[in-house]
Formats: sequence, C-alpha cells, structure tokens
Amino acid sequence: MKLDVSAFEDSFKGRDIIFYSKMHQTPGGTLSSVTGYLWDTTCRQKIRSKHRGRGSGGVAVLFKEELQPIIRIVRRDEHARYMWVRLRAEIGKSLYIAICYFPPSTSHYTPPKGQSPYMVLNEDIWVFSTDGIVIILGDFNARTGHSQTPFYNTLEEMLRELNVSDMGLVRCSQDEEHTGYGGYLTNMGTTHGLAILNGIQGFPTSSDLTCLAKLCPLLFRKAAKPFRSCQRS
Repeated sequence: MKLDVSAFEDSFKGRDIIFYSKMHQTPGGTLSSVTGYLWDTTCRQKIRSKHRGRGSGGVAVLFKEELQPIIRIVRRDEHARYMWVRLRAEIGKSLYIAICYFPPSTSHYTPPKGQSPYMVLNEDIWVFSTDGIVIILGDFNARTGHSQTPFYNTLEEMLRELNVSDMGLVRCSQDEEHTGYGGYLTNMGTTHGLAILNGIQGFPTSSDLTCLAKLCPLLFRKAAKPFRSCQRS
C-alpha cells in the first residue's frame, strides 16, 4: 500500500522529534522523504521467509533538520531492538532516549525462557545515566497493570519508602493485567530508579489500551535525587 505522505505529515505537524517502533524496514530500504525532517533508523539485517520481503521490528526517529547539530545516535542494538538517541538539552544535561521494540513472548526472536528480554539495556542505562537523564520509550510487549516502581528517601540512615502519590506517579491503566514481561519491565525500573509514566495524571490519554493508536508509548524517566528505587526481595 502506498503511503499517503500528506496524511502522514499531518499526524505529527508542528512536532520537533517523533519516535517510531516496529518499522518493518528492510535492510537497505529507505523511508518516505519528509520535507524539513531527517530520518535515522535501525532494522534487522535478516528477513524471515514468512515476511515475504517485508522487514520486521526495528525502530526510528524523525526530527527537524535544524536539530541535527544537537542530536546524535550513540548506540544501536545489533538485533534492532533499540536505538539510543542523545539530545543536547538547554537544561545543561543531555537526554539519552532509547526508542525500543521488543518482540512478544511468542516471537521467534525472544530470549530463553526465564530470561528478561530487557536486560540488554542494563549496561547502557548505567553508563548514560552518569552523564544525563535517561528516558526509555517504545513498544515492550509488556503489560504492567497499575504497577509503579517503589522509591526511597536515601538521605536518612534507614531507607524510607516514599508515597508515589506525593510524587505524582500513581498509575491508573485501563489494562489491569500484569504479565511476565510486565514484571521484567518493572524490575528494570526498580533497578535503575526509573518511573513508569504511562497512565499517570500528567499523561491522561496514556492510560488507554495499547491497541489504540492514540496511546502514548510506555515511558520511563530517571528519578531525581535523593530518591532511589530498590529491588524488593
């Protein structure tokens, strides 16, 4: 099917940066040119026969041409599950944004049973969080219900869990199911002090079911100090 470029451009009119997951781009393939914008992508280098020439997975970022001096791709996953974008922000710190697409648990590309598919992000998060603010977004094929990562006050001798309501991080999702992949995702959040932003009051439309096109992507942010998220035994 031929892309309606005009309708496509209207979908993000006025936006500076747009992130896409599950691009279906083929190796060596190109994306439709958008006036005033530039693409950067990563895609799987092998096409499975059942896709009949159509790529699978992959991620992309589309940004205004004038932002090129402050945007850089700093890391690409060899299996096209994610791509890290560094954005030099006016706040004096860099934003490190990972746009992700992780296949569902039934996919040919999933890791062995019992292994978190998101563990490949761990080292990158540790490294990039020392230099700036980490944001992770995209399609994780995970269902987290209303779960939120716990945060603790680290200024006191004894760790005291903070009330996520006071932090504005209470979640209310239309999808109440919590899957194994959802557990892996929230565990990653607790390990790195990252909060789930989908479904919180500040993003009211992001509580919809993931099958709806208007859904905002699942999003994490690095929690500001002195808060720390700790893994519970």
